Amino acid sequence: ERARIMPNEVRSAVADYLGPKLNAATGRLAISTPMHPSLKVAYESELSPFFLSEMLKAEPEGFGILDTEERQEKLLAMVGDETVKSK
Repeated sequence: ERARIMPNEVRSAVADYLGPKLNAATGRLAISTPMHPSLKVAYESELSPFFLSEMLKAEPEGFGILDTEERQEKLLAMVGDETVKSK
């Protein structure tokens, strides 16, 4: 209800604050830790379970994003943080 009475500029500023940010240099998402509480709830209740149950599940039931070495390399190429890649 409170959001409905806010001017568009204020709603936009709140959405920008809560949303994930893009790294200007790479154009990729830059997830900071600790996450904002609302993002953490969304991650834990929606994104993480979906990723585990659908993205990692082998084809044809799931996406099978790690089924082959080629797919693993493609996924690693999307990771911007070199320290994460090397793990």
